[in-house]
Amino acid sequence: MFTGIVEEVGKVIFIRSNTMSLATSMDDIREGDSVMVDGVCLTVTGMSSGEVRMDIGRETIRKTALARLRPGAHVNMERAMRLSDRINGHLVYGHVTEVGKVISVRRSANTRVMNISASRRFLDLLVEKGSVAVNGVSLTVNSITRSYFSVGIIPETVRRTNLGDLSCSSLVNLEPDMLTLGKPIASGVPAAVYGFTAEVADRIRAASGVGEDDRFDAYGIGGTLAGSALSIAAMRVTLEKVLTQDAYDRTIPLAKRFEQGVQSVIEEYQLPWHITRLGCRAEYWFQPTPPRDGSEANASMDEELVSYMHLAALNRGIMLTPFHNMALISPDTTEADIDYHTQVFRECTEAIAG
Repeated sequence: MFTGIVEEVGKVIFIRSNTMSLATSMDDIREGDSVMVDGVCLTVTGMSSGEVRMDIGRETIRKTALARLRPGAHVNMERAMRLSDRINGHLVYGHVTEVGKVISVRRSANTRVMNISASRRFLDLLVEKGSVAVNGVSLTVNSITRSYFSVGIIPETVRRTNLGDLSCSSLVNLEPDMLTLGKPIASGVPAAVYGFTAEVADRIRAASGVGEDDRFDAYGIGGTLAGSALSIAAMRVTLEKVLTQDAYDRTIPLAKRFEQGVQSVIEEYQLPWHITRLGCRAEYWFQPTPPRDGSEANASMDEELVSYMHLAALNRGIMLTPFHNMALISPDTTEADIDYHTQVFRECTEAIAG
C-alpha cells in the first residue's frame, strides 16, 4: 500500500527480458520489498550500489506504460507505507487501472493544469475534488468531462516528481481512489464500498465490547454498505430501470398515503412522535421533532421501543427497513399494502399506549 507521495525520482538504466533496472539513492530497500514505480507496484528482485532491479510481468507490460520507458527516463518511486505513517496523499494500491494520455497542459498562475483522456469506465470512478493517482502521484481531480479529467500540478509536485516532464501525448498510469470506488455509479450517484478483514472485525468487537450474541438484532441487516459486483450491478439497474419518472408518479402518492396513515395514529393517541417524508421515502421517529444531526438522532433512540415496533410489525407480516422505521415505496407497492401498514401500526401503538 502506498500514499501517492513520491519519495524520489529514479532513472531507468535498462528494461529488457522482463526486467527493469533503476538508478536510485534509496539505500534501505531490500529484496522482496514492494516499491511503486510510476504508479505500478513492483517487487525488488535484486540490487547493488545505487541500482535496484525488478521483474515486470506480462500483465504489467500489457496494462501499464512501463514498457514504453527508455533508458534515461525519469520515474516516480515510493516505498510501501508503514501503518504508523501519516497519509499525506491518499491510499494507493499500485495496481494500474488503465493508461491515460495527456491531451493538454497549460499554466494558470503558478499551477500547471493538465487534461488527461481516459475511458468513460475510468472517468465514472472519479469524483470532482476526489483523488486520483497519475504515475503514482496523488492528485486532486479538478473537473471531469465525458472524455477526460483535469488536475492541477503545483511547483512542489513538479520539482519532486516526473510530472513536469509530461507533455501532449504523454502516456500515464492511472489508478482511481479506492475509497471513491462505488460512490459514483453513473458518475456521481452515491453508493459505497466497505469492508475489512476478520482480524480487524475481532479487534473492533474487542474494543467495543460487542459479543457474539450482539451481532444480530431485530432490525435486520442493512445493505447500504456493500460493494460486491452483484450489489453494484443491482444499483446500476435500479438507477436505469427503476428510478424513472413513471415510477415516481406512482410511488410518491403512495408515500403520502403512508405518511397520512401514520400521522393519523400519532394524533389519535397524542404521542410525542413524528413522521417525515421525502419523495417516496417515509420514516417515523419516536421524538416530537426531527433530529438536526447525528447526535440528536442517536440521543433519541429508544432501543426497547424500536425493537418492539419492528418485531410486532414483523409478526404481522411487515418488515421495516433495517436500522430505521422507514418505508421505501416501490412501484409494486399497492394502496392495500399501505393501508395494511397503517392498521398494523395502529395495533402496535394501541398495545402500548391505548
